[in-house]
Amino acid sequence: MGPEIRNMKLHCTLLLLILCAGCAKSIELSPEANQAALASLKLIDDQAYVESWEQAATIFRDEVTLEAWITTVDGRRKPHGPLQARYQRSAVAQTNPTNHPEGDFILITYDSKFTEAVVVEALTMYSEGGRWRMAGYHLK
Repeated sequence: MGPEIRNMKLHCTLLLLILCAGCAKSIELSPEANQAALASLKLIDDQAYVESWEQAATIFRDEVTLEAWITTVDGRRKPHGPLQARYQRSAVAQTNPTNHPEGDFILITYDSKFTEAVVVEALTMYSEGGRWRMAGYHLK
């Protein structure tokens, strides 16, 4: 595993751990956050990995190269086959988490059914320039 993929995993894991900590609070997604999250997932579903990386938050692009993103997300998603259904499980928000840029983060988890597997998807969104952008994606 190359250093770029390790950095991506570390970045996503740290965001997940911070947002899952007790200082985060469950929320109902705003229409804007929900729309941005679903648009990010659609790009991943459609294998539009370059576009998903380009539209991601700067904090994501600064930590994860385009090549590492494509390799990792394609390698993790492709074995599951096409998406059949996705249901939001939870949304947890946190402002100004320790060791991360100041700002608002939301961790959204989904129960997702693919043709070959049922998994939990975790999508971290970050408010940047008045828009919600993907800052992390992980399959459990």
